[in-house]
Order: sequence, then C-alpha cells, then structure tokens
Amino acid sequence: MRAAARLLARRLRRPVPYGFVAAGGPSLDEVVARQRRRGAGRVVVASYLLAPGRFLDRMRACGADAVTAPIGAHDAAARLVLRRYDEARARMGEPAGVQ
Repeated sequence: MRAAARLLARRLRRPVPYGFVAAGGPSLDEVVARQRRRGAGRVVVASYLLAPGRFLDRMRACGADAVTAPIGAHDAAARLVLRRYDEARARMGEPAGVQ
C-alpha cells in the first residue's frame, strides 16, 4: 500500500494517505475521518483490491464520497496474471497452455 500511495501521490502531485480495511493500521475509517477533520471537501478511496466482496463493502462504508472499482475487473490486470502465468510455465520448461 505504501508503494501504491507513493505512486499515486507522484501522479497527483500531492500527498496520498493510505489505510487498511483488513489488518494493520492505520484503518481506512481513521484515515477518511482525519481527512475530513483537516477540511477535505471530497474524499475518494482508490481501491487496491482484485475483486468485490467483504473488503470492498468495508471500503464503501468508511465515509468516503467515492470508492473506485476493484482493479481485478480491469483487462490489464487479467493480462498481467496471464503473462506471469506464462512466464512461470516457461521457467519450468513447459510451453504455455500445456496442462
């Protein structure tokens, strides 16, 4: 999450706080509340999840104005998974697609 927040901060040219809904801290609820206390008029959460489910539901309940869709729903994520699968099979000496 730290790396993703740094990359997004670089793209947006401003600090990007991050929070968690599954474990560790800071919690996403706390991060959103802190942004509100600091006067943020709009808080948007960039989901770093692969699929909808419990964690996305928790994100949507954190008090943010918007939460992005899971990244697993994007074609680029599927292509990355397939490429890494093919690379792993190649390292094992098996042609891609052989099972």
